Amino acid sequence: MKRILSQKFFQIFQPMSLKGKFFLILVLTSALSLLFACSILVFNDLWQIRGSLVEGLTEQAGLIGENSSAALVFHDEDAAQEILSAFRHQSNILQAVLFSTKGNILSQYQPGTPPDLVKSSEEAIYRLSWQSIEIYRKIYINNEHVGTVYLLSNLQPVYQRFHDLLLITIVAMVLSCLFILVISARLQKSILDPLVHLTSVTTRISQSQDYSLRAPTKAPDEIGTLIDGFNSMLQEIQDREQELEQHRTHLVQRVAERTTELSDTNARLQNEITDRERISQEVSDMAVNLQKKNEEL
Repeated sequence: MKRILSQKFFQIFQPMSLKGKFFLILVLTSALSLLFACSILVFNDLWQIRGSLVEGLTEQAGLIGENSSAALVFHDEDAAQEILSAFRHQSNILQAVLFSTKGNILSQYQPGTPPDLVKSSEEAIYRLSWQSIEIYRKIYINNEHVGTVYLLSNLQPVYQRFHDLLLITIVAMVLSCLFILVISARLQKSILDPLVHLTSVTTRISQSQDYSLRAPTKAPDEIGTLIDGFNSMLQEIQDREQELEQHRTHLVQRVAERTTELSDTNARLQNEITDRERISQEVSDMAVNLQKKNEEL
């Protein structure tokens, strides 16, 4: 099945001219190579941005924890709420929650269903999805666990960076295609033009049977070797045609000479036959006269 589909796919390009196929191969190869390279760069950049975002949110959670440690110890909800309200200037923060050590919510930024406190032995953990990043970071005072800060952030910086990189990739591919147009035009002169001239010469030879025509050759490469071989073949054919023409002319001359000789021989034979018939008639007449004279005697 794959083989049949592959054959049908390549059959689409068979009616195309050599220049069209060359240009298509050049564009597809360059575009796919550029797309592959840009994809690697984009995903690598996105991976680094994601890591930077996680690291930045973890640091922010640590700063919030340091600033809210006293509020957690004294259960000061107003102070905790004021600290969390600093996130109003960050559009990517969807929710922020301060938990006590017992898992109770001391303060919450942005309304919504609060998350469950994830218990873990690690100081900070994060959970990543296609839409958001969740950060849990424990808060310590003198190595004593006093609470946990939770941050929920969307992936707007990541997707914004992806949008910018995608736009840059599209612009780069368009510029590359324009650059390929210029390069292919120059390459066609050195690669395809000799082949086009060769095709033109073969067409003219097949129509006129003129083997004195030659294909021009300039480059000392494989195409030049091909054209030189083609011209050498034409020279051999032309030499053989000349030899055949000479033999044909000589044969015509020989036939004409033999025809003349045969005509002369036929004429001589005809004259001899006429002379012999005349002599035979004279002999017959003499015999008749002799017979008559004998009878008279």
